[in-house]
Amino acid sequence: MKSRLINIAVEGYTDEVVVRKLMTEAGEVFRINACYGKQGKDYLLQNLPRFHHAAQAMPYFVLLDLDDKDECAPILMKKFPNVESGKLIIRIAVREMEAWLLADRENMAQFLGVPVNKIPFRPDDVLNPKQLIVNLARKSKKTRTIIQDMVPSAGSTSKVGKNYTGKIIEFIANHWDVKNAAQHSTSLQKAISAISKFTRQK
Repeated sequence: MKSRLINIAVEGYTDEVVVRKLMTEAGEVFRINACYGKQGKDYLLQNLPRFHHAAQAMPYFVLLDLDDKDECAPILMKKFPNVESGKLIIRIAVREMEAWLLADRENMAQFLGVPVNKIPFRPDDVLNPKQLIVNLARKSKKTRTIIQDMVPSAGSTSKVGKNYTGKIIEFIANHWDVKNAAQHSTSLQKAISAISKFTRQK
């Protein structure tokens, strides 16, 4: 099957790695042409109409975090009626993309060096998944590297460690099992379903 070109738009660098993995899981159906955004959520929301217009020439996949500002994904999308179309896929990670990573409970527990029972069964219900990952890393029994890289140093105003992004990308690329994760995240299941549905379009 000849692969189809698709553009993607994301909030940040780790989100790009996630979407690329999702596209890989779809087989050789898609070949990513370009990645836009990586300037935060507001940039994506402001540019949704532009992505909608551009999608008439080449399909787009847009990934947004719900965060804690919006009550639920449908309420967020109601702010942008008539934007999503057959060639523009908009998916929302509830509440952050990190929830999709936590949903692969066994691999995340092993990666962080914590008991698997510390990983929630329903990560979509966690209000701040990124902070939860940092808190779990703080209790790591695996190596000091996890703590040093993912946990902010004493006195730091940062919410994450100096190499948090690097470790998250390492997890996504080398350990994250999308199918396992989908069993514990409804919003991830919907993203996979949207991609699968799109692959069947002519």
